[in-house]
Amino acid sequence: MPEADVTGSDPQCHVFVYGTLREGGANDITRLSPAPGFVGRARLAGRMYHCGAYPGVVLGGPTQVHGEVYRISRALERQL
Repeated sequence: MPEADVTGSDPQCHVFVYGTLREGGANDITRLSPAPGFVGRARLAGRMYHCGAYPGVVLGGPTQVHGEVYRISRALERQL
């Protein structure tokens, strides 16, 4: 179930980011507005592929994809 932000006006969700969306990456999610809240570093089973300007992930398998988890508003989710 989504969390409510401090104002209660915009429900929030969590997103796992990898590749260019990670902090310091070319498309760093922390530069977006409304600002996401860093939750922590994470990894999942999968394999990352180079798909041109953006990486892609196929879930599952023996390898791991490292990334970060952020709490974001539904408005930011729509932007992504």
